[in-house]
Amino acid sequence: MTSKHNSKQKKARIVLLLEEGYITREIAKRKKVSLATVSRTGKRKSETESLED
Repeated sequence: MTSKHNSKQKKARIVLLLEEGYITREIAKRKKVSLATVSRTGKRKSETESLED
């Protein structure tokens, strides 16, 4: 499994948790990422319907 695949998979899980109603802080804690990462990922998905950077 490549690093890029892991990153895309992590972003997909973040989006799924956001859609399930979890708050940003809880997702960041669960996925061991920053609050900014969760916010950016959610914003990017809602604006572009893509998980790509």
